[in-house]
Amino acid sequence: MMDMPGDGRARISTKRDYYSAGREFIGVGVQPDVFVSKTVEDHREGRDPVLAAAVALAKAGKSAGKSSR
Repeated sequence: MMDMPGDGRARISTKRDYYSAGREFIGVGVQPDVFVSKTVEDHREGRDPVLAAAVALAKAGKSAGKSSR
């Protein structure tokens, strides 16, 4: 704890996250298996290409990525 002006106190916490192989993913996050772009025209027309791609994969009985199971 750190004492602050006006009788306040502060605590700073930190954390690091790693992939199972040990590579840090701070600032990277989890990268998608399927990249789908949305255009201005999609937005104007009310289309959702990300949802459409997910539905197409589901209907085809496919997974977007590799399963570890």
